[in-house]
Amino acid sequence: MASVTDSGEALRLAQSEFGGASLETGRALALLGRLRQTQGRYDVAEQLYRRALHILGAGGAQQTELSWLLNDLAQVLERREQWQQAKELYARALQI
Repeated sequence: MASVTDSGEALRLAQSEFGGASLETGRALALLGRLRQTQGRYDVAEQLYRRALHILGAGGAQQTELSWLLNDLAQVLERREQWQQAKELYARALQI
C-alpha cells in the first residue's frame, strides 16, 4: 500500500503535469479521498471528494466513474450523520 506521503505526492504530480482541472487530477483527488475515508478522516475525505466531483463532472469523466464518486461521497456524509445530503447523493448515483 502506498504511503500517505506518496498519495499526496501523486496529487501534486498530477496537478503539475496535467493541470489542476484535469481528469487525472480529479482521479487523484478521488483516490486520496478514499484513503482519508478509510482512515476515518471524513471531513478531509468530503472536501477531496467534492473537489474531485467538480473536476470530473466538468471534465467529461465517464458516467460510471461519477456514479462511484457520488456513492463514496454519500457514504462519507452518512458517517457524518448528514442524512438528507447522503440520501440525495445516493439517488443521483443511482440515476446515472
